[in-house]
Amino acid sequence: MGHHSKTILSFASMLAAAVGVVMIFGHGYPRTPPDWHVWLSRGLIAFGVAGLATVMWLMLRRDRAPDFLRQMVRDPFECAGLYFLARFEDDHGISRLAIVFQNRYSRPCIPTIHLVPHEVRWRLEPLEFAADGGECGTFRRALHIPEDLRGREITFEIRGKNHYPDGHGRMLLFRDGLVVGQWSQAALNTITVAAAMTGHIHIAESAKVSMRLPNESHAFDSIEHPDAIESIWLPGADPAR
Repeated sequence: MGHHSKTILSFASMLAAAVGVVMIFGHGYPRTPPDWHVWLSRGLIAFGVAGLATVMWLMLRRDRAPDFLRQMVRDPFECAGLYFLARFEDDHGISRLAIVFQNRYSRPCIPTIHLVPHEVRWRLEPLEFAADGGECGTFRRALHIPEDLRGREITFEIRGKNHYPDGHGRMLLFRDGLVVGQWSQAALNTITVAAAMTGHIHIAESAKVSMRLPNESHAFDSIEHPDAIESIWLPGADPAR
């Protein structure tokens, strides 16, 4: 159950319980034999209590795997079952965009993450990779950063999509992340044209993150510096690793 669903259930449960209590005391209680007011109020109160108990259980149940990203940040981003956070790294002058991720489910997924710089002329290609069930790891891509952007703090709009070819399997991590929205291919094409024509874009109601870019960004050979995934943890491995 997502964050918004939990909020709606909590509100509906509290409202039902409050209406039930008001109906009991508003029409006099107890009544013998109970009339429909009494039965309705009892039903509303029971629904309210059950709903709040369900929300509490959903919030407090223990994860089936270590939540590594919440050891790094309070609330990671989430793309349809994949926790992640983004950061830039300087590897001896080679700039890399790193996506630290963890799959919330027990089966593999194929996420695609889009980071679009806010109000600057710079387009990043979508980041697509594969994550095993429950895997925590880091995906890295070498990038050449334009000279006028080096060392600057840039805000990025974040969207993405995620696909589970064999289904989700069991949920391993129960808390929701900061959900990012999705872009269709038509929207991406529009964004590319807008960026080329205006030099900047703005996308409303999307997740954002501000990151400082490395001060150096040397030229590199893409064959020598391909995309790479470093696996940090898999189910069945030592949780302390």
